[in-house]
Amino acid sequence: MFIIRKILLYLNPILFIISLELIRTQGSFWWIFLLVNLLLLTVTLWEFSKRVLNHRLANFLVAPFVFIITVFGFLMFFENDLIYRFVYLIAAVFIYLYLEQTLNYFYFTNKYQPYTLENLSLYINVLSVFFLTSSIFSSLIFLRLSVIISAIIIYLIIFILTHQISWSNKLIWHDYKIFCVIISLIIAEIFFVVSYLPLNFYVNALLVSIVFYVVVSLSRLFLLRSLDKKNVLEHLIVSSVAVVLILLTAQWN
Repeated sequence: MFIIRKILLYLNPILFIISLELIRTQGSFWWIFLLVNLLLLTVTLWEFSKRVLNHRLANFLVAPFVFIITVFGFLMFFENDLIYRFVYLIAAVFIYLYLEQTLNYFYFTNKYQPYTLENLSLYINVLSVFFLTSSIFSSLIFLRLSVIISAIIIYLIIFILTHQISWSNKLIWHDYKIFCVIISLIIAEIFFVVSYLPLNFYVNALLVSIVFYVVVSLSRLFLLRSLDKKNVLEHLIVSSVAVVLILLTAQWN
């Protein structure tokens, strides 16, 4: 079984890379490649979590599942071959790291570093928000997608991702459920407002992702009772500087 788990660990990022490369060169059957990747991911995490079908498996699935879907969606709108391949290679690394730490968490506890999965979940979900919002901003332009419908989609997915981050930090649903509602509403409203800015969709997505990271990080620290004035100032200063630099250097249309 050890060999099977190791094969699954390496097979996921390899299949992910091959799938996106074939989509780029062949330009068809992207949905089949997506479904195969998601199926393999599900089987892998089921095996890694000791073959138990329960809510724990579902929560372990959320971050990489949404991540893979959003990467596929993001790259569908990408034209530059070099950056296209760079993005899927970086994404494959994150998939590998998440699966490796999940395997260590269940079977090799001596190798598992505390809070690794919690931090990986946060970073992967922030990237997912960027890929998701970038894809939806693109759809607003090219597919004439409704802003209201887009905001609802954003709300639902942010709710799921916020829940997964909170769960990965071993918080209790009763304590953080209101935060899921509020954070999702904030990000949906930010998305709605940013969608009217005369900026390209990558810049818009980056702004939404920064807000998501700050709000989720501060909420997590608050629920873990680790929030202090220093944390708040650090997050606000860094995020404010990042937003200002992005707005000053972005090309306004």
